[in-house]
Amino acid sequence: MISLKEGYKNTDVGVIPEDWEVKRLEEISNIIMGQSPNSDSYNDDKIGVPFFQGNSEFGRINPTVKKWCSEPIKIVEPLDILISVRAPVGAVNINTYRSCIGRGLGAIRANYDTNYKYLFYVMANSRNVLNSSAQGSTFTAINSGDLKNHKVAIPPLKEQEKIAEILSTVDCQIDDTEKLIEKCRVLKKGLMQRLLTKGIGHSEFKKSEVGEIPVGWEVKKLGDIVNSERKITYGIVQPGEYDENGVYLIKAGDYSNGWAEVDTLFKVSNEIENKYSRSRLKENDILFTIVGSVGNVALVPEHLEGANLTQQTARISINKNIGDSIYYYYLVQGNLFKMNTNKFLKTGVQPSINLSDLEIFKVPVPPVEEQKKIAKILSSVDRNIKEYDNKKQRLEELKKGLMQQLLTGKIRTI
Repeated sequence: MISLKEGYKNTDVGVIPEDWEVKRLEEISNIIMGQSPNSDSYNDDKIGVPFFQGNSEFGRINPTVKKWCSEPIKIVEPLDILISVRAPVGAVNINTYRSCIGRGLGAIRANYDTNYKYLFYVMANSRNVLNSSAQGSTFTAINSGDLKNHKVAIPPLKEQEKIAEILSTVDCQIDDTEKLIEKCRVLKKGLMQRLLTKGIGHSEFKKSEVGEIPVGWEVKKLGDIVNSERKITYGIVQPGEYDENGVYLIKAGDYSNGWAEVDTLFKVSNEIENKYSRSRLKENDILFTIVGSVGNVALVPEHLEGANLTQQTARISINKNIGDSIYYYYLVQGNLFKMNTNKFLKTGVQPSINLSDLEIFKVPVPPVEEQKKIAKILSSVDRNIKEYDNKKQRLEELKKGLMQQLLTGKIRTI
């Protein structure tokens, strides 16, 4: 038998302090199950009250209003905890409006002796438990009985308030960091629109095939600014089975939302990879998805030099005498390149673009030194975004650790 730390007890929800209680949710709150109103009452004209149908309207803490309802059936109030009762089961948000909820949601209204924010964090921490009790073959769901009988650890009210205050403080820091990330992204978008068409410090402009550009800039085909020995190409068609001793093989999904972790990448045998040495990668090569989610862009990092590609991705290797890879990495993400992509895009089972079309894309070509200056400005904004992303990740890890400690009483706040 495991010995307990002094002042703690073993319960249905695990080891908790002796002065904490275990209660069913219906003992500390009022449970309201959603019910869908007549669909004719749904509207986008802000007639009636906000209407939440399910998890799709949830944000990180609070929901976003997308529809309204003029004939509500189940009404919830501000500070009620909304919970998804259909797949994905257990997601929670704090309601901010007097609103109507559909059958994909339930609401938990804390009693006077329960802090609603504490209960919100408890329920957020209960998601796995609720998922394990969910039933259904077509889609998983929980019912009012599951919610009412769900057991939670309840400390004295003052401690609930303190725990909620600590976790809310971290959440506020996460929100502030997200706002900084968004500001940087807006700044980057504006800088790209300006710098990639107007350059730096120009007062004289000329008309061109790609729109108005500074006097002194040129317009070239993309195929004319790549390395003559490393033409635009796609990669391996049939990679075969995973080979632990092989070469990293980059798939489109590996860079579609930031680079995937190295230990998740596929490895292709050296024998197969050698047949496709033409598509082998070097640091700062530009990757461009040509099949499926056409237009996803990435810059090859140093640690993936020597890797290869699948046929879904084109490699663009810029001639250093003509251009700066970082500048063209940003240009390929810009509006001009997107318009070219849409012009040549082929629809079918999967959208795609041919390499021959990619090669004739017309692009503005500033002097190399100006390209480098533009790249430096945009890279500095990207570094700020990365730093804030890392900060957000650290805060989320801190919050996760605090929840595990505070909501079980392993760390006492009073």
